[in-house]
Amino acid sequence: MELMTEENFYISIGELMRNQQQRDDDGQNHQHQNPTQIGHQPNLYLLNRTDDRNQYHHIAVKLQRAAVLGKEKEVVKFLKEVGPSMLKWAITRGHETLLHVATGAKQTALVEMIIGHMEDGDLMLQDRNGNTAFCFAAAVGATKIAEMMLQKNGSLATRRGSQNKTPLYMAVLFGKRKMAEKLYNNQILRDDLTVDDKTDIFFKSIDTGLYDFALKLVKNNPDLARARTRYGEKTALHVLAPQPSAFHGKSVHNLILRILNLNRNPAIELVQCLWLNITRQQPEVNIIDIIRTPSELLFDATKSGNFGFLTEIIKVYPDVIHEKDKDGRSIFHVAVLHRHSDIFDLIYQTIYLNKELLLSFVDSSHNNILHLAAKCQNLPSVSSEKGAALKMQRELLFFKEIEKIVPPHFKDMKNNVVGEQQLTPQELFSKEHEDLLKGGEAWMKNAATSCLVVATIITSVIFTATYTVPGGTTARGDIDDHNSTVAEGSPIHLNKTLFKIFSMSNVIGLSFSTISILMFLSILLSGFAEKDFIWFLPLKLFVGLVTLLFSVISIMVTYSSTYFLAYPYHERLNWITSTTVLLVSVPIIICAQVLFPLLGDILLLLYRGIRVCFLKPVLEKVHDLLEMVHDFVVYI
Repeated sequence: MELMTEENFYISIGELMRNQQQRDDDGQNHQHQNPTQIGHQPNLYLLNRTDDRNQYHHIAVKLQRAAVLGKEKEVVKFLKEVGPSMLKWAITRGHETLLHVATGAKQTALVEMIIGHMEDGDLMLQDRNGNTAFCFAAAVGATKIAEMMLQKNGSLATRRGSQNKTPLYMAVLFGKRKMAEKLYNNQILRDDLTVDDKTDIFFKSIDTGLYDFALKLVKNNPDLARARTRYGEKTALHVLAPQPSAFHGKSVHNLILRILNLNRNPAIELVQCLWLNITRQQPEVNIIDIIRTPSELLFDATKSGNFGFLTEIIKVYPDVIHEKDKDGRSIFHVAVLHRHSDIFDLIYQTIYLNKELLLSFVDSSHNNILHLAAKCQNLPSVSSEKGAALKMQRELLFFKEIEKIVPPHFKDMKNNVVGEQQLTPQELFSKEHEDLLKGGEAWMKNAATSCLVVATIITSVIFTATYTVPGGTTARGDIDDHNSTVAEGSPIHLNKTLFKIFSMSNVIGLSFSTISILMFLSILLSGFAEKDFIWFLPLKLFVGLVTLLFSVISIMVTYSSTYFLAYPYHERLNWITSTTVLLVSVPIIICAQVLFPLLGDILLLLYRGIRVCFLKPVLEKVHDLLEMVHDFVVYI
């Protein structure tokens, strides 16, 4: 629904339904649409009055507005002036009646009043696309309106609409879960469904994310597990394989279901039901055919990172892990190639199979699994130099992880790509990541250069401030606040707290800024080897940025203490003191806002590098030690 000018006041929901239905399950236009039978056409009196266009605008447009906004008084006024016959008139270009428009706007009270003035048969009136008002109710999910209409005329449930589709299909098409459930529970409508109807509704419910409804359908109709889409010949498993978001609970409905029942995910339950139906009812030859045709669903799921889908498939039928794609790669290899470590961990850690045998497979180009970990072309495009540094480290860590689990001779094995030089995994990694390394190096150097300039300026300012004593020094014979003679050349404010703050902030600021300079210089002088991106360079950059931030804070504290020593407004709280503190805080806040996002990225780099290089090996050794202790205790 959309309110516009009176010339174009009502946007027909019927047109929207027609456009939606012109797309098939594969996103292609239907080659042959089912014919729409329009047996109950509304009166086109207003639309055919070419001699008096004012009549159309006076009645039709005003009725549209009244229906959309739910203005019962205006409708009643027209009923008194024109009579109940106007309820049979088409009031839009799409031949929708007043009931169609009010239903599409979900104006329940108005619809109830209109139905009360109509004959039972008048509810069967269809728009230009063949949709009854009941079809509109199904499409917008107006359950109360649908109930009122069915009470008036029960045959509406089986009256088909645009493209000969059932109201149930339209509810599913627009993702109206409650409406779909209610209509499916209608025995008359369910008995009217053909095999093609059930298939179309089933696949459309998957497309629109109504996985719990699709599960109900397949439980009542087990043959749907093997059904294929009209265009593309896909099974439901093929449709679900490249949809990882369905298994991660990202939709609001799925999230709510998982909160209420932590073990329940409709998409996972649907896959379980589909896969059990197939494996129990089909011989192994047919199972393999289903897996491979029209595409290899296991590899579709692996490429998209659909961890939940693969978990259920492998759990029920572990032998699928031996499947290979057209390039001779197993799920292991494809998971590594596309950097889906969770899938790789699933296969490697939870499946009790000969993993060494699976790891030893080489593809048609003689690439072992370490060669695939060295490849770079399947990564998302790098949009910035910072992104290059982050990706470079992630790639290095992933490569090192795979390197730990492969047989030692794999590291020296060369591939055999036609027309290219034979390379070991390490050589291939260096070649594939050459541009990524350059991008990461450029980002590190630019960041270090910019920060080095700032750190140098801060150092010079603080160094100068160290020899500029606030308030000056004492002369011979000067006495302090306690009437004691002070030494000549001593700072006048020596015993004041603010002077101590001034002194300490100078020392801290100079130390931090000097450390910052040294860190950034060491980055600029670095050789930028691949291994340096793991933790060495991120650590230097992190220390440099943190010390730079503290040096900025120190210089502002130094300034503040000097200011209040010279102008002692702080002795009483007033607007000058408040304004000074506020303005001094602004540079610190801006500096923090600029540096914190960068610090976050660097901290992530540093954490991943330290975890893989130091923490993980230590934890593995602790785990091995605990196992040895356990075995020893059991032996005793």
